[in-house]
Amino acid sequence: MKYYKLSIKEDNKIKVGDESSEGGVNYTVNDIDDSTGTVSWKVEYETDFLTTYNKIQEALKTINDLRLELDNGSLFNETMGFIEKAKYSYRKVLKKDFPKAYKKLLSGKIQEISTSGGAGSYQGKTIYRLKNNV
Repeated sequence: MKYYKLSIKEDNKIKVGDESSEGGVNYTVNDIDDSTGTVSWKVEYETDFLTTYNKIQEALKTINDLRLELDNGSLFNETMGFIEKAKYSYRKVLKKDFPKAYKKLLSGKIQEISTSGGAGSYQGKTIYRLKNNV
């Protein structure tokens, strides 16, 4: 987010309508009180699909690290399975209902590959892998 400093100089003054955005949040200057200099902001939140996906990935990595560190596989394996199912369900919903967000997700980190090897109409599962591990 852009941070504004109120200044006595006229050239650095904030104007109504100035916009800024960061991390899925948009800020717009609505009003400036002339007597006090108080700035009113309009704050709008955008849906940030990539951040949500990254949080799911982070949870999966944390559970895996705990599993390896504590040598207690059964509880952590079950939890990892639950989080992996949630990740794939989330990605499936994005692909079906939010195709633009899904393409943005793919362009950032994930590569979708086919398991059919170009064999035609085989309806096998789609595999995903990180691009830097290709």
